[in-house]
Amino acid sequence: MRIGTYNVLVPRDDKPNKAQESWESRKVAVVETIDSGFDLVGLQEVSSWPPHGQASYLVEELGARGWTGYYPWVRKLFADEFSERVPIFWRPELFTLLEEGQLFLSGWNQAELALVPILEARYASFVKLQTVDGSVLWFYTLHLQHERSSASAIESKFARAKREEGQRVVAEHIRKHRAEGETAIVAGDFNASETSPVLTELAGLENIAARAESVENWSFNSFHDWRHPEESEHIDHVLITGPGEVSEASIVLSNSSDHHPVRAVLELSN
Repeated sequence: MRIGTYNVLVPRDDKPNKAQESWESRKVAVVETIDSGFDLVGLQEVSSWPPHGQASYLVEELGARGWTGYYPWVRKLFADEFSERVPIFWRPELFTLLEEGQLFLSGWNQAELALVPILEARYASFVKLQTVDGSVLWFYTLHLQHERSSASAIESKFARAKREEGQRVVAEHIRKHRAEGETAIVAGDFNASETSPVLTELAGLENIAARAESVENWSFNSFHDWRHPEESEHIDHVLITGPGEVSEASIVLSNSSDHHPVRAVLELSN
């Protein structure tokens, strides 16, 4: 199975690179990237704001897949405080859905988060899936707190603490729910070139490349920001714990977003 993470970029029609970054100019390529490259994928920066039409377009175009983590705006779920979703899409011929949900990645409530303007309400989506051979896979996708390049020392400290807190929420969920012999994967935009040790220490996850028989384009930064590929550490990661053989891990070079997708080819056996 081909699994991974892909930050598809919210519509950016107010930016200088409007022609390049607009959703209208990218949406077909985004769907093609997902459809041709992944059997199970976590997305970040999917806008549910109706004028953008981004989330509804993806759900419609990928309608043959199972999905979770996107709620229509009219349902008002989280709508007042968070309009960017982190949905998961999977091929129903390969997976049966056993459980789904979302995790709020903070111990702070909305009012407390508002006291620190750089902090944002962030969520993780998760699914518990069963493969056709009976293996169980927990799959999480998240988008951790961003840290501006112009952030002050105290703002950077808050942002790092919030990223670690988000990982801790996911790690504790894995520890509580994953049974022995089941596999868990956390895929997403960590907004950090080196993931903190929280997931490793609490949930025993490792970067999926550590298990891969081969890697491709792994030295490239997954965040390219519309520049030519450059060699540096990436901020998008796929982490794994539990059984699973990885034949390949790769940065999938693509200009359909300002991030390259990260993909791994994984085999589970019951």
